[in-house]
Amino acid sequence: MIRGTTPTHSFTLPINVDTIDEIHIIYSQNGRVKVRKTKKDCAMWDNKVELKLSQNETLNFTHAPVQMQVRIMRQDTVMASKVFTLNCGKCLENEVM
Repeated sequence: MIRGTTPTHSFTLPINVDTIDEIHIIYSQNGRVKVRKTKKDCAMWDNKVELKLSQNETLNFTHAPVQMQVRIMRQDTVMASKVFTLNCGKCLENEVM
């Protein structure tokens, strides 16, 4: 991922998305949550989830690793993915296009 861009992140889940009550996709850096996406922010079909980050959201990150995790609530059960580490590349300007 590069700061100031609009990446699309796609996930394949072990369950059908029709059974999901809520989903949180969390991006954290240096121990602080920087971006939190919910079900309304995602495109979902079959067992796939897709979301797009905005330029403003990626400009919130510094040129350092970003941690990301998917959390799902289904009925009374909450599941979480492992924590993924994404490299965050430099952008030579901080202007939104």
